[in-house]
Amino acid sequence: MVIFNRWGREVFKTTDPEVDWDGTSMDSGEPVPDGTYYYLCTVNEIRLEGIVTRELRGAITVINETRPVNTAK
Repeated sequence: MVIFNRWGREVFKTTDPEVDWDGTSMDSGEPVPDGTYYYLCTVNEIRLEGIVTRELRGAITVINETRPVNTAK
């Protein structure tokens, strides 16, 4: 699995099937900024016809919990 920021830069990469991304950059170890990140994941599924490989693509939204939320109306 590879996770990219909106400019196409890799922020996380793993071959571990557990993935376990904690929202930090693999380069700095710091939390990534709030925003939308995109993933590309190659999955091997066991089917009756054998092992079938497919790609999953999608988006992840990161919201940093340490920032205060403005609830005033």
